[in-house]
Amino acid sequence: MPFAPGVAATLQRDGSDAKSLNCIGELVRLNGVQDGQDFVPIAGDLGGSDSIFPVTNYSRLDSYIKVIAETQAAADARAYALYRAVNCFGPSGYNGCGKQNIPASTRKQWFETLHKEYAASTWAKASKYYW
Repeated sequence: MPFAPGVAATLQRDGSDAKSLNCIGELVRLNGVQDGQDFVPIAGDLGGSDSIFPVTNYSRLDSYIKVIAETQAAADARAYALYRAVNCFGPSGYNGCGKQNIPASTRKQWFETLHKEYAASTWAKASKYYW
């Protein structure tokens, strides 16, 4: 899912746009943007000043959870969010997408929803396990 021009503008207009939320999550995942967010360089180093961005400690899992909760979201967007949310915990069982501690029972529910409601999707076919 390539980063499409206009995603930021779309999210500014509609912060719950499922496709855009997934797109930002994918951008963060592919580029490791989330890694090291807790590290702030000293004032004299590059990046050692206050951020110009209003969001800190972004968690792509938050975006996936938003899409999962949006039952009116397009089927492919919701299936993708379920797939990615489950895989945030694979294979270790620890969240690799943020700091949330999501119970295994919730992750199992995401997995089952993906396989029941979106069984024909690419994402359900690619999802073999939940962690």
